[in-house]
Amino acid sequence: MDIPRKELMSGFALPVYGLGAWQMGGRGEADSTNDETDIAAIQKALDLGVTHIDTAESYGAGHSEELVGRAIKGRDRKQLTIATKVSAWNQSYDDLRRSFEASLLRLGTDYVDLYMLHRFPDDDPYQMQLQLSQLRYTVSSPAAATSLAENYVGLPKV
Repeated sequence: MDIPRKELMSGFALPVYGLGAWQMGGRGEADSTNDETDIAAIQKALDLGVTHIDTAESYGAGHSEELVGRAIKGRDRKQLTIATKVSAWNQSYDDLRRSFEASLLRLGTDYVDLYMLHRFPDDDPYQMQLQLSQLRYTVSSPAAATSLAENYVGLPKV
């Protein structure tokens, strides 16, 4: 399957569609009832040519990220586009950094391709820009901060 890609301002290219992992692994709380089915669904999508998987730390209290990590284990990571999101309550500088590192651990990878705000904060967007510019130098993937900022209209590129 040949999935078209959309190029962002930074040059990062993202497949125009992928697999969303919302409710895989639970909703607000972790639920392992369907783990094997969820992992098989992710692997089947990958086998069919889907390369973009979207998840979030809040999906199943992080369990969705764990399932994605289990499903992609042994795959060529460079061929995948993994996107995850930080929860609204973890958007202070220190919380954002901790959340990012925790997501990497749950996903079983040393980088994510796209790290997004799950909900834009009520705070001053310029304060968020400052936090994002600091984030670039403290997390594993400098491109994550740039990609994060590009997902919100009106927020200047960092």
